[in-house]
Amino acid sequence: MRASGISRLLEDRNGTVWAGNDDGLYELQGNHWNHLTSADGVPRAAVFGGYEDERGNFWIGTSKGILLRRAGTHRFDIIDSSRRSVQGFAEDAERTLWVTDPVEGFRALGVTSPQPRRMGSGNQVLRDTKGNLWVATSDRGLWRVRPGAGTLDIAYITAATRCPSDLMRALHEDHEGNIWVGADSGLYRFTPRKVTALTDIGRSRI
Repeated sequence: MRASGISRLLEDRNGTVWAGNDDGLYELQGNHWNHLTSADGVPRAAVFGGYEDERGNFWIGTSKGILLRRAGTHRFDIIDSSRRSVQGFAEDAERTLWVTDPVEGFRALGVTSPQPRRMGSGNQVLRDTKGNLWVATSDRGLWRVRPGAGTLDIAYITAATRCPSDLMRALHEDHEGNIWVGADSGLYRFTPRKVTALTDIGRSRI
């Protein structure tokens, strides 16, 4: 495998390590990288993102569309050739799959409503332990999305509000619930406010 330009590294639930670059998709077999080809259902295309969902389906975002390897199978299929630059994948609490890309920004797959209006160039998306979706964009900062029944509650955290930059690239949630955001201008942490109600101290006065 050509080692330069690795765009994505991930490990599936079986412990297999996958890598993607502008030459395509690779699977680590022992000490050897196997380059997947059209015989595996994988076209010669640049790889931008990958994700294994809760059902065990394996999704790959490429320059020729979204590839899917269904759980229990060994072959990929192109399921959406119109979305050719998907970088991020995440599921919400209802198992709806959301994707990010530079063209449409942030969209749900296979869902017509609700959908956010086109705002921003999407990089990555993360579902946190509270069920929120966080979206890192190239031009509109950080979004916190709360999907609901027929609605989308989106908070835009931009340079005009609390973000030092509008260009966000990477997302991670740590074990304390902090959201870490990698940007061109540095590394940032968003810490949840925690308030605990005390109910057994009687009347209090300051």
